[in-house]
Amino acid sequence: IGRMFGLGGLPVVNATALYYLRSYAVLFVLCALGSTPWPARWARKLQVRGIGTVIHRNVVHLPNRLDQKVEFLSMIAAAGHTPHTDHVRVDILPADESLARLLEIEPGAQTVRVHKRVLADEKPVIFCIDYFPLAIFRGTSPLQLDMTEPVFDMLKRECGQVVTSTTTRVQAAYGDPGMRRLMELSSGEALLLLDEVSYTRLCLPVMRSLGYYTNFFDFSILRKKF
Repeated sequence: IGRMFGLGGLPVVNATALYYLRSYAVLFVLCALGSTPWPARWARKLQVRGIGTVIHRNVVHLPNRLDQKVEFLSMIAAAGHTPHTDHVRVDILPADESLARLLEIEPGAQTVRVHKRVLADEKPVIFCIDYFPLAIFRGTSPLQLDMTEPVFDMLKRECGQVVTSTTTRVQAAYGDPGMRRLMELSSGEALLLLDEVSYTRLCLPVMRSLGYYTNFFDFSILRKKF
């Protein structure tokens, strides 16, 4: 400190030097502490007590989190496989009471139903049935659209709807004989059914989806205690 004040043209011991020393004392102490391990130790203690933010590395690196919505074509590509979609069938039908309640439309209102199978390389991994209110297509005929592309991209481009959240019910399913043949399932092999409703930022339901997943996928989920 003396050398520093001396280089500034100030004597080590006089009223001016003492004034500056008192003014910068807190800064000197903080700098000295910052060069020690103590700040990190204090931070860890605060985090444990719930005052700071705790970053759980095991949670950050969880793969295929079921509580985070990711388009399944992207999931397949991220796993190192090439996604394909085939057996696409599109039709228009009136909504029954259950579907109408989920999509918040009138019973009997026209909806678009899309069946498709998704493959990872050449292996069937998902059978999906999507339902959309026909009204969101803004006059465009869904029968003429390419339903093999990612569904969220289609909704954004053709309907002007951006999905921001999804509610999901998870259950085991066996599937009907036709679906099982299409998915090339072995005897006794079960499917994981994700029954989902997707919403826009304004909480408008724009899609009901039934996704039947094979054991190709290994999902994880973060559960918090309340």
